[in-house]
Parts: sequence; C-alpha cells; structure tokens
Amino acid sequence: MLTKKQITFFNNNGYVKVKIFKKRELNKFKHELAKLIKVSLKINYPDFYNKIVRYNKKDDYFVHNGMFELTKKNRQYLVNIYNQLPSSVDFYKLLSDKNIKYAVNQLLQRESNSNLYVNATTIRMDVPGITPYVYGWHRDNNANIQDSNFIQLWAPIISNVNKKLGGLTILSKSHGKNIKTDRSDRERELVRKLNMPSRPLLNAKIISKHSLKEKIITCELGSVILFHNSLLHKSGVNKTKNKIRYVWATFYHDLYSENWKFKLLNEKSSNSKLTK
Repeated sequence: MLTKKQITFFNNNGYVKVKIFKKRELNKFKHELAKLIKVSLKINYPDFYNKIVRYNKKDDYFVHNGMFELTKKNRQYLVNIYNQLPSSVDFYKLLSDKNIKYAVNQLLQRESNSNLYVNATTIRMDVPGITPYVYGWHRDNNANIQDSNFIQLWAPIISNVNKKLGGLTILSKSHGKNIKTDRSDRERELVRKLNMPSRPLLNAKIISKHSLKEKIITCELGSVILFHNSLLHKSGVNKTKNKIRYVWATFYHDLYSENWKFKLLNEKSSNSKLTK
C-alpha cells in the first residue's frame, strides 16, 4: 500500500517510484527469457549456438550477448520474442501482482481490491544507440482509450535502468497541464478514428507556454514507476555498448469508469516493428 507521502509526491510530480518485487522473482523471469533466446539461437543461428552458446549457462550472457547476435542475424528474431514474452504465464503473474493492483487503485482513488483493465502491455527491448524504435515526447492519454482514468506502469524487468542504459525521461510536473506536441492531434486521430497504433516521433516538439524541466528517472530492479496518464515523457536512449535495455510498460485502467468511451484498441504495429 502507498503511504500518504507517496500519494502526495505523485499528485505533485505526476509519478511515484514504488518497491514491489523481490529480485528472486525477477531473476526467475530473466531465466525464462534466457531459455527463450537460447532456443531461438539453436533454431535460427545453429553455427553460433554450436560454437559458443551451448557451453555458456549464464542468463546474463543470453539476455544481452545472445539477443545481440539474434538481432544482427535478423531483427525479426528479436521481434518474435518481443511478441511472445508479454503473453507468457510468468509475465501475467508479474502483471497482476496484488501490490501493483493496490497501489494503482489508491492513485485512481478506488477501493484497493477493485478490478482493473490492462492494455498496451509490452517489454521494450532496445539495443544501444538511437534507433527508429525510440519514442519522442508524448502523453499517453492522447493515444489510449478516450476519457479513461488510468495509470501507467514503467519498470526495469531484467536489470537496473540507470541513465546510461536509458531511464524514463519526463517533462517535470507536466501532468494535468494539457500540454500538447506537434504530433498530439495526429496521435489521437490514428488511435481513435482509424484504430491504428501511434508511434511518437523522436523529433516531436512540445507546444507549451509553461517553463518545465526535463528529468531522467532511473529505477532499480524490483521497483516500478507509476505515472499520470498526462505526464509528458519520452524513451531513454541506451548509451551502453553491450547491453539490451529491457523495460516493462503497462496501462492500468479503471474498469468501472462511467466516463470512458471503451474501445478495443489495435495496440501494436505490424510484427516487423516494435511499439512502446
């Protein structure tokens, strides 16, 4: 459960960091990801597998080096894992953790055990450098269910996310100010009229008279960041040389809202591209 201090911090800043998981829970999930990568290497890159992979049993090797090799061979191999992992039973267990449920409901000002609707659940897998899959400035209430009352979760799921790996970049205290970007109208049109996924461009420009500062929020493995649906944010850039940036993102909605205009959204782009 969140403390009064944490709730006040969220209201003032648009986000709050909460310790949820024990590292052993996430290490188990990392082990399952490592096995998935190992299977893909065995099938799709047997030469590399037979020379190196079959003799290496360290999970960290597979989730970073192994995934690198798959990506270099054919990015579609990474995309396949990206699409499979968020639909796995072990991930659903993390997604529905009771402490997340209680915290989100507190922020939504609902009874702690109220049911929630989730969508746009992903695990980002970012290789080093600026790529076509890095998101620019956006706020998620532009590109989700209209008039929904929801909270977004953002969290490291394989290793700590520091500034070098690419923390969550926010526009400090921008929540509730109805700040737009030069892509906001197009994002709403894509999602709500055409039911197409929206990818905020890296060069999206903020349109605002407010003087607000950029802030990079880092997060340790086991903690999650819960943030307001109107908080302006963008992807962090992976500035490492040899690590994959794994970040879990999910939207938790008030299932019993009388105001939302519910619509089943097309949450992902084609399987040749990664979404947020």
